[in-house]
Amino acid sequence: MAHFKTKHPHKKRSELSTLMLLSVLTLGILGSMMVTNIFSFSSFSKTNAVSLGGVELGSSLDSFRDQQPQATSDLTRFGSLTMTFADLDSAYRIWYGEDGQNTVAYKARQSRVIDGISEDEFVGQLSMEYGPPSLSSCSRRVMDGIRDCHFSWWVPDNVRIDLNSRQIKKSSGPQIQITLQITDTRMNMRLQQQSARKGTSVSMF
Repeated sequence: MAHFKTKHPHKKRSELSTLMLLSVLTLGILGSMMVTNIFSFSSFSKTNAVSLGGVELGSSLDSFRDQQPQATSDLTRFGSLTMTFADLDSAYRIWYGEDGQNTVAYKARQSRVIDGISEDEFVGQLSMEYGPPSLSSCSRRVMDGIRDCHFSWWVPDNVRIDLNSRQIKKSSGPQIQITLQITDTRMNMRLQQQSARKGTSVSMF
């Protein structure tokens, strides 16, 4: 008597779906690790502060100078004290203002060119952490097709995250130019009002 094996098409489809799901999850985890490693943006620490480049909003100027003794200082035409420094492949700029008797950070910016990751991947990672952006806009230059985008997120304590990105098409793979900024909007507004009374202004971005 001949024996035949019964085929189970539903079982094969189920196994294929499982493999596809595992592949998607693996790529998502790798993408998340890539974004985390190339951009030193951290969410809320134990002190519930937002930090960028190791500098927390609300931290003192003295603590920053201890942390980054090689940083250079400057006074902008808007009356803000800024500190700039480089770390690995990123450039940082920190804005400081008076808060009572202390001089504290109220805005921080990081800029970097990133190879091998798309804008969608980077924005997607931030959206997984903070939800869909509250503001998004893009424009494309006619001559060279370069696209510029701006995204914003609001996080607790009236802190705003702003992302400016420029996506460039290259034969070697994706490349984006990123400027990421975190701002204590309450302190920024207070400094704006103070500057307005003195006849100067504080830039928002």
